[in-house]
Amino acid sequence: GRQREAAPIAPVEKNMVRIDAGAILFGVEYRVVNEAVVSAYLGAEGRAVANVVQAALEERAMSLKELQDQGVSIHVFNRQTLEEHLRFDIFGEDPHYHYIAPGGRQVVVDWDDVADPDFRGWVLERLRTRMRAMLEHAGATGLAQRIDQASIDAALRKVQDAVDIAADNR
Repeated sequence: GRQREAAPIAPVEKNMVRIDAGAILFGVEYRVVNEAVVSAYLGAEGRAVANVVQAALEERAMSLKELQDQGVSIHVFNRQTLEEHLRFDIFGEDPHYHYIAPGGRQVVVDWDDVADPDFRGWVLERLRTRMRAMLEHAGATGLAQRIDQASIDAALRKVQDAVDIAADNR
């Protein structure tokens, strides 16, 4: 994955459905990432973040004006602190996921659609079977130890429904 020394663009609360899963809080949001959204984020976060965004765009050989992607994001938060630790961006042009470490550093992992074209299915299966390991990898070891699999399984049915609704409504 690609390391970034800045947190990802924050979710838009009014666009997000929250789903309780014990120690975990899932957020399902339909996101649009374009020049206006990124510019607003840069204005709020400052020059250091602008440098991170610019480096990311250069890696993809594109300008900010060319950036246009959208899709459903699944956020994984610590329910007590509301700190985000994992994010899965099920986007049309650039599907990827994030490990978000405490303090905002992140690792962005691109999806390989040649190996498996069903990113949404892969994401839901990883949340069901690899949540603990992925949270530990993101640096949220305490949270990983507190998750309850029965709560995760029950919540994932609601997450799947929310993902389907968000995707269908766009």
